[in-house]
This record gives sequence, C-alpha cells and structure tokens, in this order.
Amino acid sequence: MTQTMEFVSFRWPQNPTTLSVSHTRQVQEQLLPYHGTAIQDLGKRGLVITGEGVFRGASAETQFACLRRYYDEGTVGVLRLMGMPPVMAKLIKLELVGKFEPDKLGYRFTFWEDSSVPLPPERPKAIHRTCTVKEGDTLWHIANQYDTTVEILLLENPDIQWPNALTAGRQVVLP
Repeated sequence: MTQTMEFVSFRWPQNPTTLSVSHTRQVQEQLLPYHGTAIQDLGKRGLVITGEGVFRGASAETQFACLRRYYDEGTVGVLRLMGMPPVMAKLIKLELVGKFEPDKLGYRFTFWEDSSVPLPPERPKAIHRTCTVKEGDTLWHIANQYDTTVEILLLENPDIQWPNALTAGRQVVLP
C-alpha cells in the first residue's frame, strides 16, 4: 500500500488535507400495484473519490499542470490511496480553490472508479535512480540527458526551488 497518493505517474508531494471515498449502490424503486413499493438493487457503483489540498513551493503550478494534463486527456489510470487497494480511475473534476498566494495553490478533485478497465499487474517498486549534479548543470540539461522533462524532475524532487541554479554534487532523483 502507498504512503502518499498517486495517480498514473503523478505522486502527491504531500497527501491532500481531506479525502472522501464514497461507496454506493444503484437502486431503483418499483411501484407494486396494491402492495406499495419495492426497492430493486441494481448493484454496486464505482467508487467516487473526492479531496482537496494545497501544492506549495516553486513547483506548485507545475504540480497542478500535471494533474490538469490527465484531466484534459481524459486519462484512465491507476489511483493509489493511503490504506486502500489501487483502483482504475478517471479524474473527472479539478478545481483551483482558496486564496491565491505566491508558491501556493489550493486544489479540489473528484475521481470516479472505472471498473471496466482491469488493473495492470503489480510491478515491483523500482529503486529510484539518481544523478549527481555537475558544475553548471540545470534541470533542463539533466532532463535532456535522461530523456525526461523538467516538470517530471520537479515532481520527483519537490525540494528543488530553482531549476536553473543547482549546487554541484547534489543528488537529483530520476523517474
């Protein structure tokens, strides 16, 4: 089980401050002449997962943009929540909320479980690779060298505040 919430390749730098997981059944009321009504159980519905939180730091906008890309593309992928088995889900609602401040973005989301798509087989967790920053390196140089993007490197390294001013000898986590 996961310690921080994940969707596809996005890992929350810190878990949302609120999270709600709704389990519901689809039911229909049937009118029975001369006998009142009966409830017909049409089965379990997919989970609805809602929550909200705050992205902080220089990468706050990048973190929100990564989630927005999944929303815009209509991605169905693996959603991992703390203390629950993973589910296939789709991000159906994404909002910016709260007061807008530098390096702070409040957000709210809604995921729906999509049980029509099977979960992929579990792979063992990869050991994170790292690279050592050389004098003059930027995240852009490292992203090009390791065939990734600056945005993904910022998600893997949320403590980096200045992607163009890295200290030589620093370890950068690679995806």
